[in-house]
Amino acid sequence: MAKILILTVHHGSAHVRISNALRNALLGIEPSFSVEVVDALAHCTRWFRAYYNSFEIPFRYWPAL
Repeated sequence: MAKILILTVHHGSAHVRISNALRNALLGIEPSFSVEVVDALAHCTRWFRAYYNSFEIPFRYWPAL
């Protein structure tokens, strides 16, 4: 039995939908696979998550920019 880990980042619903579609496709190919989808940022330190999300700050406060 193969174990497959799919790391994703929950920035918008597209990342979640694609990772779940990939999981379903793999299980469709071989139902005995063990496929787990994990949010990679949930396992990072708090300072790294803040750094990673910092690109959103200008879009949130200056949308015309």
